[in-house]
Amino acid sequence: MAAALLVFTGSWLVMIGAMMLPTMVPMVRLFNLASARAPHPTVTQGAFLAGYVTLWVVFALISLIAATTIQAALGQSKWLAGHPHWVLAAMLALAGGFQFSQLKDRCLTQCRDPGAFLFSRYQRGIRAAWSLGLRHGMSCLGCCWALMLVMFGTGIGNLLAMLLLTVVMLVEKTARWGKQASRPVGVMLLLAALMIVLFGSGSVSPPAALDILCPG
Repeated sequence: MAAALLVFTGSWLVMIGAMMLPTMVPMVRLFNLASARAPHPTVTQGAFLAGYVTLWVVFALISLIAATTIQAALGQSKWLAGHPHWVLAAMLALAGGFQFSQLKDRCLTQCRDPGAFLFSRYQRGIRAAWSLGLRHGMSCLGCCWALMLVMFGTGIGNLLAMLLLTVVMLVEKTARWGKQASRPVGVMLLLAALMIVLFGSGSVSPPAALDILCPG
């Protein structure tokens, strides 16, 4: 189990690097410029990234606990065992509904303006950099957590899902019209959930994210 958890954590970090790092580039560039003349700039910049990554690892472990609970429910419920596609449909519906929420809008606004975020919160020091990384991670988490949960439904190794979600998050955070794209994306996710409910029976496996921990 310990080895499996390490494999899962490593896989999650690789996925975070692939999906979230492209959306972080503007913020990282600004922070590196702001901290270039601070004492120990390399350590300070590392602390900022470490705070960001730590928050996402904690989110991964919490999500894993939830996914394990779902897996146990699938094993105990004959109805759920016969309808595993409902799990993916529920995750897609959750992600789609969240696209219309005020929390999504507020966090996306912060992520889309890294300059204002950094100007209002930047302080010198390694501890301050760590704290800033956590706070920026919270903004990204608040913006993208529901989309990331879709990966637990499709499987954290699903490259097509990873690519599509990366494109969505990159457009939302960096494109000029990205904020207006949130609601159309939400509509598409809700439609995908409906299609899976109507036509997905027998074509969707139980949550593939747990294959690492429960390969049998």
